[in-house]
Amino acid sequence: MRDVLTVATVALVVGCIAAIGLGGQAEFRHAAELVETQPREPSTFVELVPGGRRLSDRYYVDFRGEETEVDYGVLIRDPHPGLMVDVVQDPENPSHIIVAGTPDDWTETPDGPILMWGFGVLGGLVTASIAGLKFVPERTEPLLIKLIDALGGLMRWLTRFRRRPD
Repeated sequence: MRDVLTVATVALVVGCIAAIGLGGQAEFRHAAELVETQPREPSTFVELVPGGRRLSDRYYVDFRGEETEVDYGVLIRDPHPGLMVDVVQDPENPSHIIVAGTPDDWTETPDGPILMWGFGVLGGLVTASIAGLKFVPERTEPLLIKLIDALGGLMRWLTRFRRRPD
C-alpha cells in the first residue's frame, strides 16, 4: 500500500508540473497569435514595478490615455519612462494588453518544453525520495547512505579543479 501512495504522489506532482508548463505554452501561443493578427498600437512606457516577492516585474504603459499593466513586458528593450512601445489588445478580453516586441521574440524554441519536462522529472525524483522516506521508513538509512556517498564523490570531483596557490 505504501508503494502505491509513493507512486500516486509522484504521478500527482509530475502531472501538476506538466499542466502548469502546458498552460504556460498555451498562453504564449495565444499571445503570439494575437501579436500576429491584431493591429499594433503605439503606447508610451510609464513604469516598471520590481516584482519583489512576486515572480515577475510589472510593466505599465499609457494605453489610450490610461495607465495599463501589460503582459510580456520583458520584451521591452531598455524600459524607461517615455519610451514608445507597440502593444496589441485582445479583442475577447479588452483588459489584456500585450507588448508586441519583435517577430523573433515570438518564435517558439524547444527550451520551454525541455525545461518543463526536466523540472517534471526532477520534481518527480525529489517527490519520490521524500515520499519513499515518509511512506517506507525502512528505506531511509540505505537511501541516506547512498546520498551521502554520492555527495562525497561529487565534492571530491569538484575539489580536483580547485586552483592551488602559486
